[in-house]
Amino acid sequence: MDVYVLNSSYQVVSLIDDYKSLIWTKRYFEFGDCELYIKASLDALGVLKKGWFLTRNDDDMICRITSVELDTDAENGNYLIVKGYDCRRILAQRIIWNQTNFRGTVENYIRKLVTDNIISPSVDARKITNFKLGTASGFTDTIDEQATYDALDEKVIDLCKTYGYGSRVTLDDDGNFVFTLYQGVDRSYGQETNDYVVFSPDFD
Repeated sequence: MDVYVLNSSYQVVSLIDDYKSLIWTKRYFEFGDCELYIKASLDALGVLKKGWFLTRNDDDMICRITSVELDTDAENGNYLIVKGYDCRRILAQRIIWNQTNFRGTVENYIRKLVTDNIISPSVDARKITNFKLGTASGFTDTIDEQATYDALDEKVIDLCKTYGYGSRVTLDDDGNFVFTLYQGVDRSYGQETNDYVVFSPDFD
């Protein structure tokens, strides 16, 4: 699979298709992360920079590079260990600043929390200008709740776990981070609505 490197302006600056290993961990509730292990070179060092981004051609998760470390090995040569985290972690940069009283759908509640604390906060300095909401999914679960000074990421994760929603932050063509909620399909053995899926070494 191909890995694309985006600079701080969200422009593709490199395509990486030759690497030793790639760990790309996508999570439904919690934030994902990644780790790229690639042979060290001046070209690699020139594009794999802290604060830049990694994406894949077959997945919509975008990871921000948090560290680039050199792994020296006299026998196998030098490699770079590049680590990053899912850009959903942007939510962790904010708390729920004002008391929020809400009655309505859980989805609209989450969207309001994101709007009030990232997109259109009462304190303009807390705004992240290239963060926006995607199209609502139309989930109908309802809630009546008050929230104040909770960490925004923890509140969103807690609500998603309670109601079975996943969340994602993708990047659009204009360099905007787009937050949406979605819901997976239950394919566990205990339900009878959908065909179930079993993972087993016996099935490869």
